[in-house]
Amino acid sequence: MKTKVSKLLIWVCVCLHLSSLGPLRAQDSNSGNMEVSCGRYVLGFYDWYAANAFGKPRGWLESILDQKRTAFSPDLLNVLEEFSRSPINHQAEIDELDFDPILHAQDAVDRYVIGSVTRKGDRYWVEVFAVSSGKRSPKPDVVPELISRNGRWQFVNFHYGGEDLVSILKRIMKASAENGAGTR
Repeated sequence: MKTKVSKLLIWVCVCLHLSSLGPLRAQDSNSGNMEVSCGRYVLGFYDWYAANAFGKPRGWLESILDQKRTAFSPDLLNVLEEFSRSPINHQAEIDELDFDPILHAQDAVDRYVIGSVTRKGDRYWVEVFAVSSGKRSPKPDVVPELISRNGRWQFVNFHYGGEDLVSILKRIMKASAENGAGTR
């Protein structure tokens, strides 16, 4: 009887151990799902943005703050709101931000496509390419950085080679404050 109980106990322990490995394997396969989900989210956002914000008289920032607040992390949203409220020296804004910062472009293109999605810690970096006349740009035009919070994707920053949106906006606001900016 003692042998049967110990064999049963060993069998139960082995089964419990094996069943606990299942979620780990599922988690590994979910990282690929996270990358696909993130890429789809970014593409959907860029489709909306290109159709609703780029080139509109109200500009890039007002469209985002009016319609897509939840798409941005609290930290990035704070910087965007501060930038929208601060008096800006327009020459500094033109010198530092002479492009649409979401698209990293000055002109509209046919569409945008997603390239690689790279996980860096808890962040995901997504390559976004412009497509004009059927040709994709050779390098990513912009690389948004996102995080998943409570099952929702949120933009954290936008990168352009060695620059990023948060740093540019903070630099513009600092320069404007130092130079006695006018009003928006």
